[in-house]
Amino acid sequence: MGERNRLRRAGMWIAGLAVIAAIAATYHLTRPPELVWWTSPPIGDTGRHVRCLIPIGWEWEGGPDTRQVTAGLFTLYTFGPVDRRPSFLRRLMPHRSEHAELGIRIHEFGTQHPPSSGRESRIKTSVRRDGRLMAYRVMQLGSANTRIIATYLRTDKRGFTGTYAAICNSLRIE
Repeated sequence: MGERNRLRRAGMWIAGLAVIAAIAATYHLTRPPELVWWTSPPIGDTGRHVRCLIPIGWEWEGGPDTRQVTAGLFTLYTFGPVDRRPSFLRRLMPHRSEHAELGIRIHEFGTQHPPSSGRESRIKTSVRRDGRLMAYRVMQLGSANTRIIATYLRTDKRGFTGTYAAICNSLRIE
């Protein structure tokens, strides 16, 4: 009788572990995406747009920062993490805020700059003095004298490592 109870208990443990594994696999296969597509307004009068993946839950911080500079027009779109939980939940379960941002810079050069051939750079990564991890990538649209730069900064190493390549490689001019 003791042997039978021990086998039954072991069987229950195995069944319990199988149920936990099935739940974990279901969550992993059905979880929402970590990144979502963002599309810019048209770039000047080209009719083209910048497209890039951004982390889910990050939002555009205000309107675009557009400035006329000597070499043409400079527009910056900045995204950052936003905690949308109700205030009582934020007080009950404080979330350590992360110093992170994604910047998409669009430089539209005037006619004084000769068109350059369309090119794109590889992803470059570094650690800044403030401890944030940084990745950036540059793309150039030669016929429109337009350069796009994506700069991604995070303090969360795991979050950065899991997303920087997808974000930087998703940068497109369409």
